Amino acid sequence: MLFNDIVKVMTDFSQTSPLNVVTELGNIQIFDPPVVGVAAADDALFKRLKQPEAVGPQHLSPQEWLLGSKAVISYFLPFTKEVRISNRQSGLPSQEWLYGRIEG
Repeated sequence: MLFNDIVKVMTDFSQTSPLNVVTELGNIQIFDPPVVGVAAADDALFKRLKQPEAVGPQHLSPQEWLLGSKAVISYFLPFTKEVRISNRQSGLPSQEWLYGRIEG
């Protein structure tokens, strides 16, 4: 499967899943399409995570965690504009943001 195909599947799922909608708050969508990246499992940057000022020596590299791994796919689910705007208040977090935090 090509990277663009993986991103499309992830995007389609996140944007059509009923898990991405809060019906109790008027059917608002929680997350925008995912931000997706890929790195080689043997990328030298993973070794830097073992340094004490990063994660530390207990960190497992992708190849230590999954023997024979070739790549690491990372994703981030950004909140929708509606969720972000709802939380621009002082005091307690908005209901929309709390749904995103818990459901996310």
